[in-house]
Amino acid sequence: MRKIKICCFGDIHYYGVRRDLEKLARNIENSCSEVDVITIVGDLTSSGRLDYVEEVLSVVKEIVSHVPVLVIPGNHDGDLKRILPEKIKLHSSKGIGLDDIYLIHGHTWPEKEFLKAKILIMAHIHPHIEFKDKLGYRWTEPVWIKTVLDKEKIAKKFGEVKKLPRIIIIPAFNRLVGGMCVNKETEEKDFISPV
Repeated sequence: MRKIKICCFGDIHYYGVRRDLEKLARNIENSCSEVDVITIVGDLTSSGRLDYVEEVLSVVKEIVSHVPVLVIPGNHDGDLKRILPEKIKLHSSKGIGLDDIYLIHGHTWPEKEFLKAKILIMAHIHPHIEFKDKLGYRWTEPVWIKTVLDKEKIAKKFGEVKKLPRIIIIPAFNRLVGGMCVNKETEEKDFISPV
């Protein structure tokens, strides 16, 4: 049985700068041309402005009109249901399962169903690493994180679990939004996702 091909991105945080839409268009053309479905895992805009959401979604649908687009809302998305085009399907912020993958934005707990998946994909924390040169200049680069879930934390929420999905945390599409620096010490209270 053929596995579904998913193009997934999130944390676009569009705030009205046209070149960001052009970058989004290029990335979709390069990455999503031969997929079965596109999933946007939250935070289409930084402000929740519906006119910005409409701009982002029009770019997506213009490029990939033949592919279903699924949106999982994030904490910056507001009332998407009112404006989503008919061909774009809105799901719960608690996520969606596709084959053996479960996708969420990451600002809220997923449905218990995610425990049946092999892989959990989330966004929200905008992971990056920080570099520092000899002169003290610092810069960050976005990173993908492949890690494991905290079994105790998951059991506390959902009860005893035998097996947990692996987790992949994707970087923010918009590099200007900051996020969690993963090569620095942080306390659990600094982690902005319940998962």
